[in-house]
Amino acid sequence: MKTFGKMVIALLLVACIGPTPTRSPISPIATPMIIQRITSKIGLHIVPGRRTGFGLFLMRLASEGIQLSVVKAIDDLSPLHEVKLYMPSALTVGRLNSIRDPITGVSYDLQAFKPSDFPSARAAAKTYYSLVLPTWTFNSQVDVWETFNEFSSDWGWQSEFFIEIMKLADRDSFTLALYAFSTGNPPLDSATINEIAPALQYAAAHGHYLSLHEYGGVGAGNPDTLRGSYLALRYRQLYAMLPADARPRLIISEAGQSAGFEFIGVQPFIDDVGWYDLQLAEDGYIVGAAMWTLGNYQRANFQEALPALADYIISLVPLLPYRIYLPFITMGRET
Repeated sequence: MKTFGKMVIALLLVACIGPTPTRSPISPIATPMIIQRITSKIGLHIVPGRRTGFGLFLMRLASEGIQLSVVKAIDDLSPLHEVKLYMPSALTVGRLNSIRDPITGVSYDLQAFKPSDFPSARAAAKTYYSLVLPTWTFNSQVDVWETFNEFSSDWGWQSEFFIEIMKLADRDSFTLALYAFSTGNPPLDSATINEIAPALQYAAAHGHYLSLHEYGGVGAGNPDTLRGSYLALRYRQLYAMLPADARPRLIISEAGQSAGFEFIGVQPFIDDVGWYDLQLAEDGYIVGAAMWTLGNYQRANFQEALPALADYIISLVPLLPYRIYLPFITMGRET
């Protein structure tokens, strides 16, 4: 009976351990007894360029057993290797801005394929997929791939494109994040919702994600911060309008201040991140928000704030949601 009791306890303990991504390397950290947990929905966005303190930031969190909710990198995907080294359970997102066809020598802007160049959305998806497949296959540290970026028109054509490329991705066990809507998009009208819903229904049923961007400092009368911006938390209005079966889990793949052009200073940044984090915690369907940005873009690099951001995430005690805008969305497939 004692042996049986021990077996039951062991099985219960195993059942409490969360899933580990199949493509993630084993963490080298010599602290196996620390329980890995996510305390915050604040993550990182990274573009090529300087990210001084990034490695130390990851090590500090990992030493406390903390995983970031999401980290996104564009073009230079090497930071995601570092993330997986210390945080194997962190969700990593990758995107390519452009690519050159090695056979024809033609360069493609991967942020959008125009219907004028590809009247057939299916043909566009096949072309896009054939171009990115070698890079996607080589970079197994990426859990989720974004395709288009802030392509704010031709919603029905995009929906067809995404359905076709998700079918191709499913065949090869890739996971996608759709649309990457710019701040203030998509239009919240029934016509647009009806056009994007088929792709989101497929995504929700097959374990893919939706991604969108939120910024302060965009539009007249908007403060530089997310707090107080009429475009921040707009995702709630979008999800309220979507059909119940068209609500995949959401990645806010860019979030920031001053329309993404300027770092607002350490303490204002941390204060704004703290406010935003508390809001995101109320919505179970949100994976996390990748804060814009580390790397070289205008004057937006927030590397100076990394030590304070680590302090914030480590000290955060997650609160149980006290207001849920939509029910938690279960997935057909986990990544």
